[in-house]
Amino acid sequence: MMNNPLATIIVVTRNRLEILEKMLKETRRQEDYAGLEIIVANDAGEIDIKDRLKSSFPEINFINFPRRLGLVESRNRLFKEAKGDFVFFLDDDSWFEQESAVLGAIEVFRQYPRAAILSFALKLAGRESPYEVGSFTGCAHALRRSFFRGSDIYDGDYFRQGEERDLAIAALEKGYTILQVDGIRVYHEASALERDHQLIHSYAFSNEMFFYLKYFPGIFSLLFMVKCLIAHAIFCLKKGWFKAYFWGWRRFLNNFAKFKKKRRAVKIKTLKKYLYLTLKTGGRAR
Repeated sequence: MMNNPLATIIVVTRNRLEILEKMLKETRRQEDYAGLEIIVANDAGEIDIKDRLKSSFPEINFINFPRRLGLVESRNRLFKEAKGDFVFFLDDDSWFEQESAVLGAIEVFRQYPRAAILSFALKLAGRESPYEVGSFTGCAHALRRSFFRGSDIYDGDYFRQGEERDLAIAALEKGYTILQVDGIRVYHEASALERDHQLIHSYAFSNEMFFYLKYFPGIFSLLFMVKCLIAHAIFCLKKGWFKAYFWGWRRFLNNFAKFKKKRRAVKIKTLKKYLYLTLKTGGRAR
């Protein structure tokens, strides 16, 4: 494994060998690819990706997790292994459209020294200059490693859905910025394999509740949790996703005490900035 790579690209996968292989072939098109560190983890899937792909991609560090950790904790562990100053996260069905994407993102980091996170467009949005946002795109983002060294980047108890929002508000509280870079685009195939949409939405519901519990100060925490309860109830009713609402509500109640212990309300100044950016730009959360 190289000691001083230009950047690290991290991918977490599970039982999606075909689309992963396509993603890795597309990633090889990146300029200065030989200077990049690529880490791919199999989150306890039945397919041994190292055995199947190592001969075709000898430059890649393949890791097989023996038990399922979930996307969030998997990324935590891989981030600690990364050697690049800039760490890119892509889904196993996502890849950069431009061959200059990674080098372009590194240049943005260098131009904006307080930028902790870059989020990339899933389609061309018509804005080339980076602009500040309140959160970022989970399947296509990069972190400045030095700003997060020494701790988990994500809260592993989320398992999936909403970990980006959690990291984003923590970064804003520290005075860092999050930039949306629409000039760098990522193609996202959004494969339906291994996707139970009701289960996914149940995590989105419960984790949004946990987010307000953890970070919103005073009465704002309660108000936004009530808003969340109503909004997800209406959404699930319209979709007929009764299991999603029940699973999410049960998970929130079962883990309420655990997340309450993690509570560290942000300053009102941070909350105002987060809400302003979220309302102005849609937050870019995924």
